[in-house]
Amino acid sequence: MASNLANPSRMKIKANTVFIYIGLFITSYIILFFDFFIGFLIQLVLLIFGIVLALNILINHLKSNI
Repeated sequence: MASNLANPSRMKIKANTVFIYIGLFITSYIILFFDFFIGFLIQLVLLIFGIVLALNILINHLKSNI
């Protein structure tokens, strides 16, 4: 500890690395959240597209039978 007080630049480097690790941790969580959110949105769009397509096929099938 005495060497750190005598040489404050070493403490500064340690604090910077801690802040870098915290920043990387936070950004990785943000990226994970956006990845899940975008994946959920894509699944929702595909689900709606599939439902619309199925209804379209069903309506065309019923029209052709009448």
